[in-house]
Amino acid sequence: MNLEKSVKKTLSSITLTTTLFFISSASLAKTNEVRVCSLQLPPQTMLNKQGEPDGFAVRILQGVSKQLDWKLTFIYSPWMRVVNHAKNGKCDLMMTVLNKGDYSEYMTFPKSYIINQKNVLVKAKGKKIQYSGDLEAFMRKHDIALYRDKRVDDKFEYYRKQPWAKLEEVNQIEQAIMMLLANRIDAYIENDLTSAYKLRELGLLDQVEVLSPPLNTTPAYITFPHAGNLVNQVDRYDNAIEAYKKTSEYKALEKHYLGN
Repeated sequence: MNLEKSVKKTLSSITLTTTLFFISSASLAKTNEVRVCSLQLPPQTMLNKQGEPDGFAVRILQGVSKQLDWKLTFIYSPWMRVVNHAKNGKCDLMMTVLNKGDYSEYMTFPKSYIINQKNVLVKAKGKKIQYSGDLEAFMRKHDIALYRDKRVDDKFEYYRKQPWAKLEEVNQIEQAIMMLLANRIDAYIENDLTSAYKLRELGLLDQVEVLSPPLNTTPAYITFPHAGNLVNQVDRYDNAIEAYKKTSEYKALEKHYLGN
């Protein structure tokens, strides 16, 4: 009888150990599978001509993921769907995100940012339009276009709700560019890198001018949704990306995507 109990106890211990091993292995596998949600925002994050994830932020994350043993899957969607995915546990990382509004309620911002992003006003070359830095005065006078889900800053969010605001919301920056060159708007708002990338791609870079000063300069991050699987790895990511920024590979990415 004692022998029978001893055998049962041993078998039970083996079963428990085996179960814990498989749970641990499954958990590890789940952690290695990293879902990255993003809108297309070239040159930071986009699909290239072959339909593969590309861009400055994408390449940085791919470099860092080698150190962290992350297997990345990129999911491109309109921004509001990206937000919905983040809140519902359908992505582990979001890119690239400005620290605005209520974002910190459902995502964690690391210490390290990807890039300082400048939001600017762009006008057609030769147009006698000036910007003094007084955004309210400019918006009262001029028709402006911008990406539908774009957040500039709290001041702009307040102005855009006013009855005097003359805004055209577009689904793609290409629409804003064509509206500008067709004289349907006076200016559009976009971050300077994305605007220059798209204009260069369309062969229209020499037909516009960037107004000064910028509306703002804000760091853009890769963030960790609270409902995802990586929110406990923010410190590991910070250490890895700071080390990566010191490499020659990172310097080559800066030169290729940003011209630095």
